Amino acid sequence: MTEIPRKSTGCQRATFCEGVIFEKISAMVRSSDYEQKRIVIDEICAAVIRELQAEGLSDSTSKFLLDHGPIMHEKIVDRTLRNLDVWIG
Repeated sequence: MTEIPRKSTGCQRATFCEGVIFEKISAMVRSSDYEQKRIVIDEICAAVIRELQAEGLSDSTSKFLLDHGPIMHEKIVDRTLRNLDVWIG
C-alpha cells in the first residue's frame, strides 16, 4: 500500500484508521445479519467523523457523516473548485 504524504499532524493516525476501517468492512461483508451490518456502518461513519475532526476538516458535533460535508466544502480554498456542485462533481 502506497502512503500518501499528508501535511497535517494526523498522518500518524492514517494507517491505524485505515486498518480499523478495513477490519470493520471485512466483518460487515462476512456477516449476514443486517442489524450487525447497520452497527458496523455506524461505527465506520463515527471513525471517519473522528478523523475529520482530528484533521481539523470539520468542527461539527453531528453524529451524521453527511452533516460534515458542507463544513468541509466551505474550507476549499480554490474558489472555482469550491463553487462546483458537490453532487455533480
